[in-house]
Amino acid sequence: FPKRGRATLALLKELDQITVEAGGAVNPYKDARMGADVFAASFPEWQRLEAIRDPAFMSSFWARTAKKLDARREPAEAEDSIRFE
Repeated sequence: FPKRGRATLALLKELDQITVEAGGAVNPYKDARMGADVFAASFPEWQRLEAIRDPAFMSSFWARTAKKLDARREPAEAEDSIRFE
């Protein structure tokens, strides 16, 4: 896409929404604009990775997405949502 400032960002946001609503996943590998909500919709099992992540290591992407989602969850909900069987 040609870079046209806000118009391009608005288009990309709309495409993200279409992708998520269709059950798809937005690729985070090359998407520096991905927010927490699109990440959660694209990767609903993200909590499984967070449960085993070494707290000493965190990328700026993880801080922008998963950690924001984790902070929104209720403490009791966070404890109950991770189960490995």
